[in-house]
Amino acid sequence: MKSQYVCFSLLIFALVLFLLPIISTAKPPVKIAFWNQTDFWFRDDDGTEISATGFGSSDGSEGLNITDVAPGTVFRLRFGIGVVDADGAIIPRLEFKQGTDCAIGDWTAITSTSDIFNLRLSDNFINGDATTKQITNGSFVPGKIMESTDPAPSLSLNKNKDTEYEWSIEIAGNIPADTTYSFRISDDGNSLDGYGVCPALISRSSTPEPVSASSDRGGAVRPTIVTFSGKAFPGASIFIMDKDIYFERMLNQNIVADENGIFKVDFIGILQSQHSFGLVIKDKEGRSSQTKFFNIDTLANDLVVKDILAPPTVGFVQGVVTRGQNAVITGYATPGNEVKIEMGDIKKEVKAGKDGLYKAEINTGVFEFGQHKVRVKQFNPEEKKESDFSITKTLAVSRLVSPKTDFSGDGRVDIKDWSIFLSHWVSKDKDIRKEVDLNGDGKIDISDFAIFIQSIRKL
Repeated sequence: MKSQYVCFSLLIFALVLFLLPIISTAKPPVKIAFWNQTDFWFRDDDGTEISATGFGSSDGSEGLNITDVAPGTVFRLRFGIGVVDADGAIIPRLEFKQGTDCAIGDWTAITSTSDIFNLRLSDNFINGDATTKQITNGSFVPGKIMESTDPAPSLSLNKNKDTEYEWSIEIAGNIPADTTYSFRISDDGNSLDGYGVCPALISRSSTPEPVSASSDRGGAVRPTIVTFSGKAFPGASIFIMDKDIYFERMLNQNIVADENGIFKVDFIGILQSQHSFGLVIKDKEGRSSQTKFFNIDTLANDLVVKDILAPPTVGFVQGVVTRGQNAVITGYATPGNEVKIEMGDIKKEVKAGKDGLYKAEINTGVFEFGQHKVRVKQFNPEEKKESDFSITKTLAVSRLVSPKTDFSGDGRVDIKDWSIFLSHWVSKDKDIRKEVDLNGDGKIDISDFAIFIQSIRKL
């Protein structure tokens, strides 16, 4: 142990000597941190930070606003926050206002006595527990879940990092009926630089919705039946979204495709008006297929959409690869179908396995450094039927031999990455220390240090 410590100390000394000329001459441009609210999720207070479900009996998904919310309702609201361009610090404060648009307006911090919305003590977690159930995409640093504290303590984030905060909230009994409220995170009262999403809640109407009646029959209108059926991938979770210009809400879920990817969904169109119903499909690993919406006037028609062939899901084993190495593209499709992959001008086809899983390798030697778009679709050779394209994902091709060592995300390995490496190395947080496991062996030791040294010397 002592010899390892001496070796590590000598390596640090050598690296400092190596970096002195760089430190003394480099004059990097001054950049300002850009903070953005990126994700949200309304949840029930029915479990821990990890196990709590989505809001309401329909178990609402991430990114969905909630409607028809009754006075006295208890819920939790989770936010994703990210910083780009430079390192920065933030004091996250939960706020609400009447109306929409998170960037403007008069906002009120939510406390235990803030009226309308108040912080609520929970039996399911301890105030200040770390957030670990990640809903954001990217490099994640745990934030806090709160029941009695707003604003939360200050947090420093390195460039291109994301964090998440969640609060337990109760709606007062005097909330006005049929009113829209928005929620946001501020930096202790100062607006963030960007609000990519702005969660909203609509309170319950003071009168029940009237039942439509037929003018020629003098009776109630028959409920509209909406049916979706087709093929996705084995074990896929099927969600139905109801959308108009004001809100989106989940109508049902927990419908799972069978071992062949076949699914069927039946439900009653609730509101008698022009509506758009969306079919949302997620694979076993939580990746979403491309969402497709179908318009219908529920007053006049039933809606039956069958023989749907859902687009595959798409993801990467590694989102950043060194040029010349293979990018591994993976996801789920209907078993036995051909999956057509497009990455720039490169096209490739693979076959989905019995479990629907597909994997394809594309050599990145022909690609320029930077971001490249990837999308896929599937083809049923027996039925001669082709799906729409998937969601478009972005893969980064790097000039670095070990892209993991670029902690700052600026395409270089330099003194900034050295600083981040050291701070992660000595951290007591296991999740943060895991980021410097550069060889992926599950241990943080001298081998990882050697990989970093090799990367920084190749500048």
